[in-house]
Amino acid sequence: MKKLLLWLYLVMPLVITAQASWFNLEVQFDSYGPDESVVIVTSQNDTLVNHTPTLPSELFQTIVFTNTPSVTLTLLDSFGDGWIDQNNAYSGVVISNSCEGEILDLDARFDFETHEVVINLLPCPPPILGCTNPDLE
Repeated sequence: MKKLLLWLYLVMPLVITAQASWFNLEVQFDSYGPDESVVIVTSQNDTLVNHTPTLPSELFQTIVFTNTPSVTLTLLDSFGDGWIDQNNAYSGVVISNSCEGEILDLDARFDFETHEVVINLLPCPPPILGCTNPDLE
């Protein structure tokens, strides 16, 4: 019994501090994206996403997994006018998951060269990917 209590005392703080979570990242770049825009997501010292669009007005979507309670979203625009083009079409970032719903809806049509947002996440089990109907397997 003493060994079990000692094990719990030593291991539980490590288990409690680890936080598995995920989010769906959707980024709508403006028409100048390939020439001047980048989106980066970091967690502590790890880069989770680093994407530069290859097409004008590209829609980039990915699922991001993390073991930390917060991530930093960084938007870069080398021209300094933000993600806005001559059509003033929506450009921005939406972050969501099934546990919290929409976490961030950032309209990036404002002047910036670098814009950072810290996003705090609640623990959320990973999504079930693929078909969950056993009759279709």
